[in-house]
Amino acid sequence: MDNEQENTLIVLHISGNELEKNEGYNLRYILDSLKDFESLIDKTYLHFENKSRLSDEDKENLSLRLVDVREGSFIADLAIQMKAIVIPMAPLVAENSDFIWKMVKTSYTYLKTVLGAKKEGKTVNVQIDNSTDSILIVNNGTGNVDLTINPVISELSPKLSPIFSNLAKKVDGENVEKISFGESENSNDMVFTTEDAKLFKKRQYLEETVINLQGKIVNSSYSSFSGQIEIFENENDVPQGMYRFTTSQNLHREDQWKNMYLVIKSFTCQRRVTIDPSKGLEESVSEIHLIGIDN
Repeated sequence: MDNEQENTLIVLHISGNELEKNEGYNLRYILDSLKDFESLIDKTYLHFENKSRLSDEDKENLSLRLVDVREGSFIADLAIQMKAIVIPMAPLVAENSDFIWKMVKTSYTYLKTVLGAKKEGKTVNVQIDNSTDSILIVNNGTGNVDLTINPVISELSPKLSPIFSNLAKKVDGENVEKISFGESENSNDMVFTTEDAKLFKKRQYLEETVINLQGKIVNSSYSSFSGQIEIFENENDVPQGMYRFTTSQNLHREDQWKNMYLVIKSFTCQRRVTIDPSKGLEESVSEIHLIGIDN
């Protein structure tokens, strides 16, 4: 006998010049958005099943169906369907369609919070709590953001980040003004606007945190306040190697500049970091900003 189906209904709403009924819906934006949403569901399911691809059995167990389309730009009801089966005991398991959807939207909230805080130059402190199944966000008044999440979100969200980034790229403010997914037409659990599109783009930012590094300037341009510095072993998440550097005004004196050149020094500095959501949440140090010298 067939297993009972569990359905989670999600409303997709796409608005913009290319999504008006009187002009005809541009299928490229609709089909691409549907495909991305399907990828979010599939990747989440695979993560909790500890698999790399969907088997035929998985495809029978999990499906995404378009169950209704109506006017109002483009509005469609989507059903995430999973068979109600007996789940074996396992540390990671896709329980049901509601669970899959909750993990997707919680990952979205987590990513958007982290990317928004970093855009504003805030420090993000993440606490792991196995007992929570959602996300707790606290702006603690110091300019930092404290997050409490389940460890599965920190593992899943980098896998979903490239898909969220792809959805955000579709929003140009004209052809597509907004893409949203929610449990009703008025509950925008995942929203992609032009502002969100900026968040999910590759960018650099200068961290507020001041650190200490040992390094040697091996190439410099006094006129441009910049050059190359070799960084040695340290405990501040800056891999050893060569980096471009810039300097603060207080280091822009000829005697100071000569004193730094080709001599190992201990610098106070800040990291300029590159983050690319289309490749997950991994960050890389792209530049060192020198503030002072520890004598």
